[in-house]
Amino acid sequence: MKFIGAWCFLFLWAGVAFAQDHPTFGLAYNETENSSLNYECRLEGTGQLLCEFVQMRVTKQALPEALETELAKARAKFPNVQKEFEDPASCTEVRQFVGFLQGQVDINELVQTKNGRPSDFLPKMKEARTQFRSKPESFNVMLKMADFCRTKSEDDYLSLVRTAHDQDTRTCRISTNRFTQKFRIASSSNVAVWVADEGPQGECGIVQLSRFEAEKLGSDGFLVWTYVARKAVTVPQGETALGKCGDIVDEKEYRFSWKDRGNIQLGCEWIKFSAY
Repeated sequence: MKFIGAWCFLFLWAGVAFAQDHPTFGLAYNETENSSLNYECRLEGTGQLLCEFVQMRVTKQALPEALETELAKARAKFPNVQKEFEDPASCTEVRQFVGFLQGQVDINELVQTKNGRPSDFLPKMKEARTQFRSKPESFNVMLKMADFCRTKSEDDYLSLVRTAHDQDTRTCRISTNRFTQKFRIASSSNVAVWVADEGPQGECGIVQLSRFEAEKLGSDGFLVWTYVARKAVTVPQGETALGKCGDIVDEKEYRFSWKDRGNIQLGCEWIKFSAY
């Protein structure tokens, strides 16, 4: 077993230190955020490197310290929300769904609400009722929504916002992002550095300043690689659908180290998969 373990250890090291002059493949960990990068690189000519990346990121849906800001926004828009819910029909489905969860509404009534599509609807409702019985706190937001529908009061609306925010603080969002980058060798001396080799792109004229930095490990001189992500906006006044380039593009530097950060505790009770 020790012999097998030693070979496994050497194989894992190969993932970060197989080549002595350029990165090949490996896993790098963001030093400040909860994200990682899988990368695979291949030479495409003298001093030219093409790398494919898959980034995985885990973030909290909301932070506890953002609650007061959310409440302030809710108070400001409450008059408009109250008008939207003046029509009793706006809360019909909420009341019926909560009534069904609590065993006060027959499922046939819900089927009629959904225009008679029981084949899609019934299994999901039965699953929801089972989940409600085993973990009712999962439906706290819906219950608070039903309270607000009943009273239309600002207090119940703010209680709904607080409950939704609390659930978001215990919800972790998982996203992945695939991208490719070209690099050129910038230093072939004692320790290699590969820098992104791409011109300005898009309305913002974004220039990639990312790079791979090598570090010699141990007396054998194995190279391990840290990926440094950074980009710069060359047209800060450029306009996009999200706003001005200078306001929306993150130009901070992020380091992805070969050093494993170990287990990270986030306190997630719910998981939400996201495209970004």
